[in-house]
Amino acid sequence: MVKWEMKQAGSEVSVDPFRIRQVIFNLLSNALRHTPEGGKISIKTLSDGKEITVLIEDTGDGLSPDEAASVFNRFYRADKSRSRETGGTGLGLSIVKAIIEAHGGRVKAQSDGKGLGSTFSFSIPC
Repeated sequence: MVKWEMKQAGSEVSVDPFRIRQVIFNLLSNALRHTPEGGKISIKTLSDGKEITVLIEDTGDGLSPDEAASVFNRFYRADKSRSRETGGTGLGLSIVKAIIEAHGGRVKAQSDGKGLGSTFSFSIPC
């Protein structure tokens, strides 16, 4: 297995580069799909020496508390009006969760509510 070194503020973590690229692609794709033209998407990395955290923040649709708790479930779609053709299969975020958990990490979705944007993050131990 090829390992990719992510370095942040003196912290280092070994990851499978193909899978972590897949995680970032899925999270960015969701942010792009749910952020209107003129909105903002940002990527941040943090480290506390114990884990590295990647945050993808957007100014898009936002999530209710129930949606934030469910988005990583298989086949879940926050926007029920989206079809498979317009909104994906509902598997992307469950794949994200599985990959990050296979790396010993965790995922999180946060939002202050509908229309207030979202932050999706994953953390991997150093």
